[in-house]
Amino acid sequence: MQEISEVDLREYYKAPHEGKTCRIVRMGKAYQMDLNKIWDAITQENHIPNWFLPISGDLTEGGNFDLVGNASGKILECKVPFEFKITWEFMGDVSWVAVKLKEENNSANLTLSHIMNYGEGDPFWAKYGPGATGVGWGLCFLGLTNYLLTGTSVVEDGKTWLGTDEGGEYLKNEAESWAKVHIATGEDPETARNMADETYKFYAGLAG
Repeated sequence: MQEISEVDLREYYKAPHEGKTCRIVRMGKAYQMDLNKIWDAITQENHIPNWFLPISGDLTEGGNFDLVGNASGKILECKVPFEFKITWEFMGDVSWVAVKLKEENNSANLTLSHIMNYGEGDPFWAKYGPGATGVGWGLCFLGLTNYLLTGTSVVEDGKTWLGTDEGGEYLKNEAESWAKVHIATGEDPETARNMADETYKFYAGLAG
């Protein structure tokens, strides 16, 4: 990978959404580049496969999308070039993703919020906590940043890099960063770090 780029914002909190209290993982990064270049990279069918996954569908408000081997959903709202909201349908679960771009202090600030219905007894949450979502989107931010810098696909190089010592260390640090965010919300430190360790093993391909 050409650049290991940390996100500038990591948050986890609970808030109402569609009449339920949901868990929200929020991330953000400031880019020193034209906002429209970022918007195109995150919304256009010819750009998305170069840093994330192949995508098909009608990528306009009201349309449906399908990410190959991953999630599908509906584009609920789209305000070009500043904001879009989608459903995120994966393995029978439905959650929501909101992405915003804002020009501020000579930067283009990109934020992503993933809103989930996971309850207290949900086994996925109990095992991984916020890190599963946070590390996953963190890898997307990493891929996006490298694509924006190079203008060429970074997917295959990224997969190879994750298998290196440097890539493994990145995953450990990302998981630990989310453990710290979780602890700051009042979670027991041992529980949060156990969740982070499971998250690291999952993304590193070490899960049993």
